Parts: sequence; C-alpha cells; structure tokens
Amino acid sequence: MARIEQPLSLNIGVWPNPSSSTFNVNLLSNSDAPITLKIHNQLGTVVKVINGVRNNSTIVLGDNLMKGQYFLIAEQDVQKKIIKLIKL
Repeated sequence: MARIEQPLSLNIGVWPNPSSSTFNVNLLSNSDAPITLKIHNQLGTVVKVINGVRNNSTIVLGDNLMKGQYFLIAEQDVQKKIIKLIKL
C-alpha cells in the first residue's frame, strides 16, 4: 500500500500588528519539527533568535524592540515564512 504524505505547511499569525508593546505569534504546522524564529531589523541585522519553538503554539515577543519596522522569519524544515512587524 502506498503511503500518501501531506505537504508541509507552516502558518503564522501575529497580533496586534502594529504594536506599542508585545506581539503574540501563533505558529501552526502539520510537522513536529522545531521552528526557529529570527527577528531582523530594517538593515538586515538579526536582533533576536528563538530556537526550538514547538508547532501549534503561541509565544509573546517584542517587548525589548525599539520603535521601527522588523521582519519575523520563521523556519521549519524547508518551510520559511516572513512577516513584517511594526513597533510603535
């Protein structure tokens, strides 16, 4: 019997965005592989890395970010999602 594999799927929701304090990041995936989150500033410099985030979880981040625009990059296996964050 042939095994049918589901394609990998990584979905991210961020709220509130823009935010003057913190961001809630909801991660949903059909893979159990750990997720790595990286926050880059407008110059491309990595300002924060969070390794080993579990799928189907919500984390809070951004309380230490200065005002400005950032890019949240979530990576899991070969999946990569980029979300623009605006800190007020």
